[in-house]
Amino acid sequence: MNFDLSEEQELFRATVERFTAPIDVEARRKLRELDGGYGRSRWTELAELGLIALAASEDAGGMGGSHLDLALIGEAIGKANSADPWLENGVLPAKLLAAAGAETTLDGVLSGDSFATLAWAERNQRY
Repeated sequence: MNFDLSEEQELFRATVERFTAPIDVEARRKLRELDGGYGRSRWTELAELGLIALAASEDAGGMGGSHLDLALIGEAIGKANSADPWLENGVLPAKLLAAAGAETTLDGVLSGDSFATLAWAERNQRY
């Protein structure tokens, strides 16, 4: 078995790594002080690059990315110690909204116009 990435996957990973390139501590501090702890423009850029839409199938209006595509994005975000809320506010809501058939809400998340999250374990609340 060959576990090497294809040339296309290597190019994709390089693109994501450029986008998620580490930022300096002061810039990160400024992002954390923003409402929500992230830059809205970064969220829009995530969507424009299709990094959110890869989480949903083409039938659901997404780009139908593979698990490897998502893993490459997650690896780049983790490697850069990025504050981008890609997984918790993009991938997870997109997967759930697609499974629920919530097309209107899903379209907003995939385009970056909407911001969704999963609230399943909140502090000081019963489970």
